[in-house]
Amino acid sequence: MKSITASVFAIMVFAAPAARAWDIPADNGTMGQAAITEILRGNDYPETGTYRQAIDFIDFSENGQTFTQVVVTLTPDKPRLRNGKKLVVVGGEPGSEYAMDFVTTVEGKEGPAIWLGSWGSEAGLRRTARLGDGWLASAYNTTPTLFAEAWSRLQGLLPGHGKDPGSFPNALATMWFYITDDHAEADRVMRERVVPTVHRPEETLRERLPIGPAELFAEKLAAFARAGVQRVFIWPVADEAHQLELFWDTVRPAIHLH
Repeated sequence: MKSITASVFAIMVFAAPAARAWDIPADNGTMGQAAITEILRGNDYPETGTYRQAIDFIDFSENGQTFTQVVVTLTPDKPRLRNGKKLVVVGGEPGSEYAMDFVTTVEGKEGPAIWLGSWGSEAGLRRTARLGDGWLASAYNTTPTLFAEAWSRLQGLLPGHGKDPGSFPNALATMWFYITDDHAEADRVMRERVVPTVHRPEETLRERLPIGPAELFAEKLAAFARAGVQRVFIWPVADEAHQLELFWDTVRPAIHLH
């Protein structure tokens, strides 16, 4: 399966009108290290008070890589140009000195939020309250009842660390799923794809993961929402694109919270 790494950042860099030892390469071309060094020596960064931020996900599977990278692009509202073109410099895997300085979390904080994963143990919840900006629970290691109990305990711990239980976020990860009305197909997917990967008793996984009809999936999501889950990261175990379309067309409209 694909993983996501939020580590690549694209920032718009523009040349000053004055002549320099470097020039823009041909379309789809690259620049050598000497040219990049020359750019960084000069005052070639945009002078602007505002910019537009775009976040794109680049899928490298077409190039034989099994991961997706997140690219954050900042485009100044008043950029400098060189020969009528903008020069884009992409920083690869550098970390905080690039994209993370410009990322604002969904909670409105600057920089990347630190979300801690815990199945709901006392030690894990204490660690999340002390160090985390959010809590990641695991779909195949919990139920709506267990989640609600753990969420209540975590909310009780947060004030002791100066955090507001009302705004502290949570999410449910590893919600593996496969939508089908064919019982035989659901059994095959469970036994051939899920059980060998997760290494949990089959009866436990059947109870906790939506492998089967869309109505089953919608009921599980509604139950978790009533238990206090704010976000769910769904993960199709096969036929990914079609399964995501099925989710959008059949599960999403069937979720009823009351």
